[in-house]
Amino acid sequence: MILTKNVLRYVIIAVVLVVFVFPIYWLLVTSIKPQDVIMVYPPIFIPSEPTLSPYATSVHQFNSLRIIYNSLIITGSATIIS
Repeated sequence: MILTKNVLRYVIIAVVLVVFVFPIYWLLVTSIKPQDVIMVYPPIFIPSEPTLSPYATSVHQFNSLRIIYNSLIITGSATIIS
């Protein structure tokens, strides 16, 4: 009885963990997929050719480092004032 109760508890914990962690995993995996395999059916859960080119493009195209620097200044100032 106690063993069954513990097994059921761990199964529930595992299911809840998957439900909460899977969207984060999907976000990260999708960010390293090539553009042509993002919207395929059935979905690809592990990309065969991961790429970091979207990150490089965003850094060069939008000057993201300046945006991050500005965000850090605003966040830091708000934190200190609070």
